[in-house]
Amino acid sequence: MLGGLLSAAPRHNSQNAQAAIAVALHSAAGKPVDIDLTPEDYRKIERVGLARKDVTDLTPLTQLPNLKHLWVHNNRINDLTPVAQLENLESLYLDHNQVTDLTPLSQCAKLRVLYLNNNRPTDIKALANLRQLEVLSLWLSQIQSLQGLEGLTQLKRLVVYGNRITDVKPLANLRELRHLDLTQNQIENLGPLANLTKLESLTLNQNRITDLSPLVNLKSLRVLRLQNNQVVNLRPLTALAQLKELNLGSNKIVGLDGLEAMKALRTLHLTGNQIANLQPLFKLVGLRELELVHNGQLYYPEVAQLQEVLPRTQINHNATQTKIQFINKTSEPVVVRWVDFSGELQTYQDNLRPEEGYAQNTYVGHQWVLFNKAGKELGRTFATGKIVVWEIYAEGIKAGPFRKLPTKRREE
Repeated sequence: MLGGLLSAAPRHNSQNAQAAIAVALHSAAGKPVDIDLTPEDYRKIERVGLARKDVTDLTPLTQLPNLKHLWVHNNRINDLTPVAQLENLESLYLDHNQVTDLTPLSQCAKLRVLYLNNNRPTDIKALANLRQLEVLSLWLSQIQSLQGLEGLTQLKRLVVYGNRITDVKPLANLRELRHLDLTQNQIENLGPLANLTKLESLTLNQNRITDLSPLVNLKSLRVLRLQNNQVVNLRPLTALAQLKELNLGSNKIVGLDGLEAMKALRTLHLTGNQIANLQPLFKLVGLRELELVHNGQLYYPEVAQLQEVLPRTQINHNATQTKIQFINKTSEPVVVRWVDFSGELQTYQDNLRPEEGYAQNTYVGHQWVLFNKAGKELGRTFATGKIVVWEIYAEGIKAGPFRKLPTKRREE
């Protein structure tokens, strides 16, 4: 039988939850479930797992004075009052519950690990007493302020993504932090993070960041994620020589100046920017993964050239912009036309004189047709990812030696 434990269990724990608690405690004590546990048994229990057991009330656990590790994530707990009596707790996993008031946790001063993801706390000031805390996770918890964390100087990992944070000043003195995730908040100013020099991983996706200069001294960083911000200037990152992963997707980046110094980079994400010049990347011989999708100004030939220089790098892109070049080798003017999307011929150059060259921005796969002034077709070709100089003769066209010709730009 389950014995005295069930008779003492609060009514608002369902029968299934009561049974689950009984099984968990007997298992932790190393006793069969049909044997009553003694006070001595309870004193020996240091860890209990009750995840996904429909638990609503933690009162039965107050019998465990030496409990150190508790897993109660994915339940329906909204009151932490019983936890205040668990003064020896070192790790507590409360993810995916309905907690609003964290005040009882202030009595758990020995906590080192605390997971409160996906709860509903109005503020986290009650955590100020947890001076031994090393890991704190609060994602998707609706918090608006980090006040209460100022004195948690032992913190090494902090996750607060998916909240409503605007001010990171409470983190300014948390100099033991190694991993910080502030994704999906409303942060603009990174100044308070400037002295967190032990940071190895910093994730700031989906904020409102424009200025990276506060990061210039974070030279221990190995991972920096800044996806979906408003970054333009990458120069402040030049000093981050140990950086291995950099995500700058969906910003407002036009130039990559500064990245050429980051020789340790192995993963670089630049999707969704306005990058046209890849030259700073040509020296990153350690690069193994490069994302360049949705950079509308990017030339396919430059991507192809970069791939030749960095053969071990996997480059993902959808660049189709290229260039096509012509030189008139006939004795009369030539007309250059493009086949548009409806199959109609559009004139781009109606008087390419003998020995004159002409270059045109275009896209991979576009068809170009050459005529003499009398309307006779001299030849046709398709634009490719490789820039080709087409020599035009009266009897046809052929690829000639490469040379750089002035480019005429025209909206297509």
